[in-house]
Amino acid sequence: MTSAAKSMFVFGIYLLSLSLSCLFWPNTVIELIGIGEPGDASVFIRFSGMMAFFLAMYYFIAARKDQTEFMWWTVYTRPLVFVFCALFVLTGAFPKIAIFVGVFDIVTAFWTYLALRAQAGA
Repeated sequence: MTSAAKSMFVFGIYLLSLSLSCLFWPNTVIELIGIGEPGDASVFIRFSGMMAFFLAMYYFIAARKDQTEFMWWTVYTRPLVFVFCALFVLTGAFPKIAIFVGVFDIVTAFWTYLALRAQAGA
């Protein structure tokens, strides 16, 4: 498995963990990130968990098949999670802790970028 594929696999594990948390413990997720009262948004959180689960599968498949084109797409889109999280925090829609979701996305996207660059130069 290439370094870029490993970065995608690690990100897939993160997404899978996030998705399972949202699907099975939505109220805990709601309390942890402070986006409302438990029960208020549990259907939305579960729906988000389902979507994260599907994304995790894409990342696992891309890693397994070494789909570099998909990997490059994610290098450009994953940092946008940070941008949106920052905007939500700045507007008061999310508590400050939510920025850490975006930080993980940007760090792993940079890892993928560096790995893909090294792979292209090899």
